[in-house]
Amino acid sequence: MRQHNYIEDNHDAFGWLKTLGLIVVVFALMIGSSILAAKADQCADSCRARNNECRIQTKGSPSCDAQQNACLQACIATLSKSKKN
Repeated sequence: MRQHNYIEDNHDAFGWLKTLGLIVVVFALMIGSSILAAKADQCADSCRARNNECRIQTKGSPSCDAQQNACLQACIATLSKSKKN
């Protein structure tokens, strides 16, 4: 008699679903980080605009730079706070 050699197929039937889920998660993380970066850029741009106005009004007072630093630190604090949530 002839002996039949059967090859066991250990293929994961839902492997495509797992891969698709992983792709969706990666894209969601990329979009989320892009949104946070955009918010940080808007905040920093606002700080720079305020600094420019302050320097024009006060004719280059050093207090404007201190205000800009405080504004940028507030942007960073807001960004790090939103990352924790």
